[in-house]
Amino acid sequence: LSRTLKVNLDDSAFEGPNPLGAVASQFIVAGGVPNAIYRALPGVLTQVNQTRTPVVPEALRKLAEIEQFRVFVTTTFDPLLADCVGAIRRVTPNVMAYAPRAAAALAEFRIGENRDRTLEVLHALPAPVVVHILGKLSSTPNYVVTEEDAFEFVYSLQETRPEGLFDLLAQMKLLIIGCRFPSWLVRFFLRTARRRRLLQTALDRTDFVVDAGAADDASLVQFLRNFKTQTEIFTKYEPTEFVNELHRRWTARARAGSDATTDFMTPCSVFVSYASEDAAAAGRIAEKIGAAPLPVWLDRGRLASGDDWARKIRRNIEMAAAFVPILSKASTFRGSREFRKEWRYAYDVRNGLPQNEPFIYPLVIDDLPRGSVEIDDELSALQWDAPGADGSLSAGFVEKLRGAYRGSQLRGIRG
Repeated sequence: LSRTLKVNLDDSAFEGPNPLGAVASQFIVAGGVPNAIYRALPGVLTQVNQTRTPVVPEALRKLAEIEQFRVFVTTTFDPLLADCVGAIRRVTPNVMAYAPRAAAALAEFRIGENRDRTLEVLHALPAPVVVHILGKLSSTPNYVVTEEDAFEFVYSLQETRPEGLFDLLAQMKLLIIGCRFPSWLVRFFLRTARRRRLLQTALDRTDFVVDAGAADDASLVQFLRNFKTQTEIFTKYEPTEFVNELHRRWTARARAGSDATTDFMTPCSVFVSYASEDAAAAGRIAEKIGAAPLPVWLDRGRLASGDDWARKIRRNIEMAAAFVPILSKASTFRGSREFRKEWRYAYDVRNGLPQNEPFIYPLVIDDLPRGSVEIDDELSALQWDAPGADGSLSAGFVEKLRGAYRGSQLRGIRG
């Protein structure tokens, strides 16, 4: 940008927290027309992408891999975060941007009456959401480059407040990573995301700010800690160090089978249903589906029965790309079995789909007779597959699941 606008700056200017803002400010001070900055930036970014091999920052990749993160709010105007999320999640994210006098899109956020219900809404979305809170790259001055831009955005928030977004932020616990803004702007965002004075202690949440640079701002650290704002500030970790540790712990937890299997399922996953006697076999099958690689879900902890269990299981089956019932002699035992309720939910979903979308893909793991009277007619009428002698899944079966996954992504969440 400095070459395009013919701005000469000392090397020290490029070592500060906002070198782009320094170039833009110097251009304006020298008499340049501000709009020229925004007209030039799209071309500059295109040129950079054409002359250099795009490199996805490791920290962004690791954040995108944490599937429980469904809403990303970025303060940058470039598409790097959205591109990274799309590549890692293999689905095009829903990208929104705030701009003064144009907040209507952000008002369309759907939220529930409490945090749990809102989480259900977010996890039912067919794709994660990326919000450019300070504007998105364009040829018009609708994004933040300088601190004066930031001030103008904040001022306009009072007139065109994106209610949907801030309603969402008011319910959620926030993790703010590496946003090296002036002290006043950090305080403003924290206050705006809450609806109550920061010093009130009745909040049922704690927000987290991760920025080693904040250690140099003693007034901000003192404000957040002394006024009991229920904000934890991490000044001993660089943002990349924090993300590395967060990702390491999340990965370890997922491998241990203690991730969201007792709560939420990633949309378009393969739902594995099994009798409790077949838990070990179901776990091995789920691992092989995950290695395909396909997103997979099974209730490892066997959620407690009752209305809450039924609601969560039904929701997960409705969000699934495919339903895989594990059939065995154990599944023929009559009585009130939870997996049979899952089968009935799956029948309801299947009945609402076109005939060319099977949705249900039975997998038999022992010598259960195909004509067993204890197996529902709906399942007996379908094609059954079976693992190999070594427990492997056939290429044809995996390809069926891949086709269901691709179709579910294109179609979006049913309902």
